[in-house]
Amino acid sequence: MQRVRLAVRENALSNPDRITEADYLAALDDLGRTWVVEADGAIAAFATGYT
Repeated sequence: MQRVRLAVRENALSNPDRITEADYLAALDDLGRTWVVEADGAIAAFATGYT
């Protein structure tokens, strides 16, 4: 997911180091729901909605 997030042109992060692997895990497990799109076994896109 981090690879995908860092590749976007729109809504680019001003400081990519501020979002850590732990932040992604929290989004997946604790804070809301995350959906992923896979292509050839790799994540190609994702969306997270917070509750």
